[in-house]
Amino acid sequence: MENDATVKIIIRLLIALAGLAVLVLLFYAEEDWRGKQAWENCKRELEAKGEVLDWNAYIPPPVPDDQNFFKASKMQEWFVKLYPPTVSPYTNELAGRLRNDDTFATITNETKAIKYMAWSDQFKPNFDLIRDALKRPYARMGGDYSDPFEIPEPDFVNVRLISQTLAQRTKCYHLAHGE
Repeated sequence: MENDATVKIIIRLLIALAGLAVLVLLFYAEEDWRGKQAWENCKRELEAKGEVLDWNAYIPPPVPDDQNFFKASKMQEWFVKLYPPTVSPYTNELAGRLRNDDTFATITNETKAIKYMAWSDQFKPNFDLIRDALKRPYARMGGDYSDPFEIPEPDFVNVRLISQTLAQRTKCYHLAHGE
């Protein structure tokens, strides 16, 4: 007798769970339908205003290699994020070599300024490469632009690190030369 009561309770629970599952499925189906309708209305309104919603219309045109900053020697390697990301925040050899605590310090005496200038002189060839690359009028990173999730991204960490190093060199130069 107890067995029959237990079986009835289990059956009722299963029916209740199945009913709940059906309600959840109906809720999500209705929300998906409403979302699709809202998107279609929004799309029609934007297109009526002249907005372009085709992803391919936003893909930058190809750039001749001799006019492309990222086709200059080392620029793609130094300034485009690597995927998958590395464990180190310094994603290439230049960023790893640029690491120096004095880059972020406030240097106030001539001796430290001269020392920093001497250390950073090793990067002059790298800075010359960047300077030459910046003479090119266009910048289009190599990669697949047709898929929004595959678009190459600039490595802003490396851009900032090089900018900070150059800024510190400038400050040290003025400090060392009494300007």
